[in-house]
Amino acid sequence: MSSLGELVIIPLFVQAILYGLYLASLVHCLRWLVFNDQGWTPRRHINWFMLSTTIIIFSLLTIDFGLELRMAIGPALEVNVVEYERQNVIVRAISNSVRLIFDAALIYRCWVVHAKSWRVTYPPLILWLFCLASYIALIYYNATLAFTTDIKPAFSPSAQIYQVLLLFYTCNTATAIYATVAIMYQLLKTTKDHEAGTSARLCHILMESGALYTLTSALLLASVAVSVAVDAEVSFAMDIFRALSGTLNFSMAGISFNLILIRVGRSRTSLNRRDSVLQSTNNIMSSLQFYVSHYPSEEHSVVLADEEQTLASKKS
Repeated sequence: MSSLGELVIIPLFVQAILYGLYLASLVHCLRWLVFNDQGWTPRRHINWFMLSTTIIIFSLLTIDFGLELRMAIGPALEVNVVEYERQNVIVRAISNSVRLIFDAALIYRCWVVHAKSWRVTYPPLILWLFCLASYIALIYYNATLAFTTDIKPAFSPSAQIYQVLLLFYTCNTATAIYATVAIMYQLLKTTKDHEAGTSARLCHILMESGALYTLTSALLLASVAVSVAVDAEVSFAMDIFRALSGTLNFSMAGISFNLILIRVGRSRTSLNRRDSVLQSTNNIMSSLQFYVSHYPSEEHSVVLADEEQTLASKKS
């Protein structure tokens, strides 16, 4: 079994890179949430719910990154196993909280895309409730282990915790897959993006459906399933695979959430621009009709000339 520091430093390096990408996407996300579609003037009507959710996810990711950094330098600070395990409990709770929040956002997006159809939304919503129950059970079991005298190493949780963890990630992955497939199906059926090519349209659909998060969720589920099927301490490679898959999935939840909001904002701008063009076209057509109605056509002028000539001949 490798040391605690080795198991944290490698995933921390990956998390630092992904955290930088997350911050870049966060800036663009806040631009679409706070400012108008055209220019940099603040919106009159801000979606405070989405803005609050974005800030909460940012806070959780930042706290998690800070704790992971402290755990990485823990061996140099001579942090004992008990303190390390207690910090790890907080990290696990934060990471699973972000997953729950993103799953809820994905379900909401699925509901909106399908014209607010509850029939489509019920299956992922039920799975999400199972995730919530498993999340509460995980907090209880991890806190019990961390705050008792009989502490187990951070990467050697009991079989009971692994079973609950497997249930949580199974429901989490099933929720993500269902919602992602449902969103992609509806977008492929209804979206007509004439301004972009096939590859650009595919990227837009992948952004809006949270496909990146779903792929990493499946990877994380596979790592946990292997850990349950075999000895959790089988090898250093298994520990790294599980830690890296968890880091990828956790970071991708925040990035995918921002990408969805960015894509929604850009779609709103395109729709408003298209409506503006159609309105301008209608105004032009109305002006042309109004103009023509005041001036006789060529055929009508010929008829009037013939009538005037007939009246003149009768008078003569």
